[in-house]
Amino acid sequence: MVRTFMEINVKPGMEQRYIDGVEAGRSIFDRADGCHGLELHQSIEDKQHFIVCIEWDNLANDTEVFHNTSASRILLGDLAECFADEPKIWHGETVMKSGRFRRFDDLPSIHKGFAD
Repeated sequence: MVRTFMEINVKPGMEQRYIDGVEAGRSIFDRADGCHGLELHQSIEDKQHFIVCIEWDNLANDTEVFHNTSASRILLGDLAECFADEPKIWHGETVMKSGRFRRFDDLPSIHKGFAD
Protein backbone atom coordinates (compact mmCIF):
# COMPACT_ATOMS: atom_id res chain seq x y z
CA MET A 1 0.00 0.00 0.00
CA VAL A 2 1.07 3.53 -0.79
CA ARG A 3 -0.37 6.68 0.71
CA THR A 4 -0.52 10.13 -0.79
CA PHE A 5 -0.19 12.88 1.81
CA MET A 6 -1.30 16.39 0.94
CA GLU A 7 -0.55 19.15 3.43
CA ILE A 8 -2.84 22.06 2.71
CA ASN A 9 -3.33 25.50 4.20
CA VAL A 10 -6.61 27.13 3.27
CA LYS A 11 -7.47 30.80 3.18
CA PRO A 12 -9.08 32.28 6.31
CA GLY A 13 -12.81 31.67 6.28
CA MET A 14 -12.57 28.93 3.61
CA GLU A 15 -12.27 25.98 6.02
CA GLN A 16 -15.85 24.74 5.67
CA ARG A 17 -15.87 25.35 1.91
CA TYR A 18 -12.76 23.14 1.64
CA ILE A 19 -14.26 20.40 3.83
CA ASP A 20 -17.47 20.49 1.78
CA GLY A 21 -15.48 20.32 -1.46
CA VAL A 22 -13.52 17.27 -0.35
CA GLU A 23 -16.76 15.67 0.82
CA ALA A 24 -18.38 16.36 -2.56
CA GLY A 25 -15.40 14.76 -4.32
CA ARG A 26 -15.40 11.51 -2.31
CA SER A 27 -17.13 9.60 -5.07
CA ILE A 28 -14.24 10.38 -7.43
CA PHE A 29 -11.90 8.48 -5.10
CA ASP A 30 -14.46 5.73 -4.52
CA ARG A 31 -14.39 5.04 -8.28
CA ALA A 32 -10.65 5.52 -8.82
CA ASP A 33 -8.68 2.41 -9.81
CA GLY A 34 -6.60 1.13 -6.92
CA CYS A 35 -7.89 3.64 -4.38
CA HIS A 36 -8.80 2.23 -0.97
CA GLY A 37 -9.99 5.40 0.68
CA LEU A 38 -9.49 8.97 1.70
CA GLU A 39 -9.08 10.62 5.09
CA LEU A 40 -9.25 14.36 5.76
CA HIS A 41 -7.63 15.63 8.95
CA GLN A 42 -7.98 19.20 10.29
CA SER A 43 -5.53 20.63 12.79
CA ILE A 44 -6.93 21.43 16.21
CA GLU A 45 -4.39 24.20 16.79
CA ASP A 46 -4.66 25.78 13.31
CA LYS A 47 -8.10 25.26 11.74
CA GLN A 48 -6.76 26.37 8.34
CA HIS A 49 -4.28 23.48 8.22
CA PHE A 50 -5.37 20.14 6.72
CA ILE A 51 -3.79 16.80 5.87
CA VAL A 52 -5.37 14.60 3.21
CA CYS A 53 -4.34 10.94 3.23
CA ILE A 54 -5.30 8.74 0.28
CA GLU A 55 -4.48 5.02 0.22
CA TRP A 56 -3.59 3.35 -3.10
CA ASP A 57 -2.61 -0.14 -4.25
CA ASN A 58 0.56 1.34 -5.73
CA LEU A 59 2.15 4.64 -6.70
CA ALA A 60 1.18 4.31 -10.37
CA ASN A 61 -2.53 4.25 -9.48
CA ASP A 62 -2.12 7.80 -8.21
CA THR A 63 0.59 9.39 -10.32
CA GLU A 64 -0.04 7.71 -13.67
CA VAL A 65 -3.72 6.76 -13.66
CA PHE A 66 -5.65 9.05 -11.30
CA HIS A 67 -3.82 12.28 -12.13
CA ASN A 68 -4.51 11.77 -15.83
CA THR A 69 -8.29 11.69 -15.35
CA SER A 70 -10.49 14.67 -16.02
CA ALA A 71 -12.27 14.06 -12.70
CA SER A 72 -9.07 14.61 -10.71
CA ARG A 73 -8.29 17.83 -12.58
CA ILE A 74 -11.84 19.13 -12.03
CA LEU A 75 -11.74 18.28 -8.31
CA LEU A 76 -8.37 19.94 -7.76
CA GLY A 77 -9.48 22.93 -9.80
CA ASP A 78 -12.62 23.32 -7.69
CA LEU A 79 -10.64 23.12 -4.45
CA ALA A 80 -7.76 25.37 -5.57
CA GLU A 81 -9.71 28.53 -4.76
CA CYS A 82 -9.46 27.53 -1.08
CA PHE A 83 -5.66 27.12 -1.06
CA ALA A 84 -3.67 29.79 0.79
CA ASP A 85 -0.48 28.48 -0.82
CA GLU A 86 0.77 25.57 -2.90
CA PRO A 87 -0.10 22.20 -1.27
CA LYS A 88 2.82 19.99 -0.22
CA ILE A 89 2.32 16.52 -1.68
CA TRP A 90 4.36 13.41 -1.01
CA HIS A 91 3.98 9.64 -1.04
CA GLY A 92 4.84 7.15 1.67
CA GLU A 93 4.27 3.68 2.96
CA THR A 94 3.96 2.36 6.49
CA VAL A 95 7.22 0.94 7.78
CA MET A 96 6.13 0.54 11.40
CA LYS A 97 2.87 0.67 13.34
CA SER A 98 2.35 0.49 17.09
CA GLY A 99 -0.51 0.78 19.52
CA ARG A 100 -4.21 0.71 18.89
CA PHE A 101 -4.51 3.12 15.99
CA ARG A 102 -8.19 3.35 15.09
CA ARG A 103 -9.55 4.13 11.69
CA PHE A 104 -13.10 5.25 10.92
CA ASP A 105 -14.11 1.71 9.97
CA ASP A 106 -13.16 0.56 13.49
CA LEU A 107 -15.44 3.06 15.25
CA PRO A 108 -18.95 2.30 16.52
CA SER A 109 -21.70 2.35 13.93
CA ILE A 110 -22.95 5.78 15.02
CA HIS A 111 -19.82 7.22 13.36
CA LYS A 112 -20.04 5.14 10.19
CA GLY A 113 -21.66 7.96 8.21
CA PHE A 114 -18.48 10.04 8.45
CA ALA A 115 -16.36 7.36 6.77
CA ASP A 116 -18.83 6.34 4.05
